[in-house]
Amino acid sequence: CFISYVGEVRDYFGFDNRDMGYFQGWNDAEVAWGNQIVALHWNHIHNSRAFSNVTGTYSNYGFLVGNKFTSTSPLGTERTELRYESGIRDFGVKWDLDFIPSPSQYWKMGGGYTYHTFTPGMNVFEIEYPEASPDTSFGSSTVYAHEIQAYIENDWKITEKLKLNVGIHFAG
Repeated sequence: CFISYVGEVRDYFGFDNRDMGYFQGWNDAEVAWGNQIVALHWNHIHNSRAFSNVTGTYSNYGFLVGNKFTSTSPLGTERTELRYESGIRDFGVKWDLDFIPSPSQYWKMGGGYTYHTFTPGMNVFEIEYPEASPDTSFGSSTVYAHEIQAYIENDWKITEKLKLNVGIHFAG
């Protein structure tokens, strides 16, 4: 089974050609975010009492908010831009096994791994003046993380009126 999704939302707002006496200005603001998801899923029936699932995933989320202001005056054109961008990218794999050794017991177990790439935020500040054009980018550096999880669980029907569900889950 193959699943894919790509979605993006963008909003623009601002004003154009405002005459403010000494100069004229244009302002544009933007907010955007989106996600790309891909999953590959495989089921396997080992026998009448056991089956497993394996899933591989990819996700890429991004966020942007920004503003651009352009003005003209007798001294020339000036442009100022401020942007903030961030995102998360994940690669993962997950394995699950269901095992039914008897009608009174149902075992579930599995594990997974996810590799995260966090881009917590980059600020970009650009100014273009007729006499100078500084360009500054600052923000947090990229963070990489590993996530591992594993679990085992047993649904045990002891009697018709008594059922026991025990298990353990590890994530780190």
